[in-house]
Amino acid sequence: MFSSESFLALVQSFLQLDFWGLVSRAAVFYVIILWLAIVVWTVKDAASRSGNVFFQVVSIILVILLTPLLGLPIYFIIRPARTLGERSYLEAEDALASETEKLKQENFCPVCREPLKEDYLYCPNCQTQVRKHCLHCRRLYLRKLQICPYCGKNNKEKRMAKHE
Repeated sequence: MFSSESFLALVQSFLQLDFWGLVSRAAVFYVIILWLAIVVWTVKDAASRSGNVFFQVVSIILVILLTPLLGLPIYFIIRPARTLGERSYLEAEDALASETEKLKQENFCPVCREPLKEDYLYCPNCQTQVRKHCLHCRRLYLRKLQICPYCGKNNKEKRMAKHE
């Protein structure tokens, strides 16, 4: 089928096409396109992670001058861990959590919003009654509640029974 002479002729004609030159040029073109894509990605990533223009410029120059092989790992080390959006979200979440915790820990007067201690019956600022004693179990509970949250009794019924 194939003689060694025809095979050698095929290899010679293949080598005369400058195939390896074409492959090497394509590889160089691919590396340049990849490098530019990494530079564009670095520009966008640096802008999303920092508002500092100096940091953004240094990051871009680092990736351009040191090539992606050296510059990109160095950029990964020096870049902020979170984007500006992530940091903003986490700060808002932390602020909300601290406000929620503060509201849980502190009691406020419903009229003047003065902070109150757990055992206050009246607001020292506006003299509004904020808590009352349960007529059944004698524990303090918020005045606005219809029943005692500790024993479940309706204190209005007992008051009516006393008046009759």
